[in-house]
Amino acid sequence: MSDPHQLLAAYALDALDADERAQFEAHLETCADCRRDLTDFAPTVAELSAPDATPPPPQLRGHVMAAIGRVRQDAPDATVVRMPARRRRVVQVAAAVIGAAALVAAVALGGWAYGRHQLDREQQDYHAAISRVLGAPDAKIYHQVAPNGMQVTYVVSEKRNGALAVPEDVPGPGRDHTYQLWTVRVSAGAKDFVPDRTFDQADGPIVLTGDVRSAAALGVTVEPDGGSPKPTTDPFAVQTL
Repeated sequence: MSDPHQLLAAYALDALDADERAQFEAHLETCADCRRDLTDFAPTVAELSAPDATPPPPQLRGHVMAAIGRVRQDAPDATVVRMPARRRRVVQVAAAVIGAAALVAAVALGGWAYGRHQLDREQQDYHAAISRVLGAPDAKIYHQVAPNGMQVTYVVSEKRNGALAVPEDVPGPGRDHTYQLWTVRVSAGAKDFVPDRTFDQADGPIVLTGDVRSAAALGVTVEPDGGSPKPTTDPFAVQTL
C-alpha cells in the first residue's frame, strides 16, 4: 500500500478488496486523523446511498464538479477512465456498489482527504517550529511599536537559528499591498535585506525563514501584493539583534 490516506474514501465507500481493507484497517487503528475523516465522510456516504440523494455539502461541491469535468474529458461515454490497474479495480468495485455518481464523489473525497492530511502535516511542522524557538535556552524576546500603531514581538534564538514575529494591532496595508518581514545582514558597512514572509493581519506567530545567525536586524516594510525581492518602502519595527 503506497499512501494509506489515499484509500480512505474508497474504504468509506466499501470499494477496497480484502487485502486492501485489512491493510487500511491496520493503519486505521493508529491514525486518529483517518478515524476522524471517516466520521466526517459518513453523512456524505449516506446521502449518496439514499434513493433521493440531496446535493452534496457545500465544501465538497467544488471537488465534485472538478472531478466530473475530468471524467467527461477522459471518458465521454462514462465507461472508461484511464488510471493504473490497481485503481481501476477499486473504481470498478465502487461503481458496482453505488454507481457512477458515488464514483465521482469518491475521487473528490480522496483528493480532499489527502489534501487535508497534507495541511495537517503542515500545521504540525508549523507548531514544531514555534516550539523549537520558544523552547530554546537562548531565546530572547524583543518588542517594537511601529509609527502606524502596529506592535511586533520578535522571539529569536541564535543557537537554533530561528525567529518568530508576532504582529498585533495590524492596520490594513493598503489596496494591493501587504506587509513583508526581512532579515537584515550587514557586510562591510552595507545592509543586505533578505526577503521573508508576508502577512496582512494579526494571525498568530509567523515563523521566519531567514538565516538568523547571520542577521544583524529584523524589520517590516509595506510591499506590493506577493512581496518584493528588495524593500520598496522604508523599514519599520526594526529590531537590532
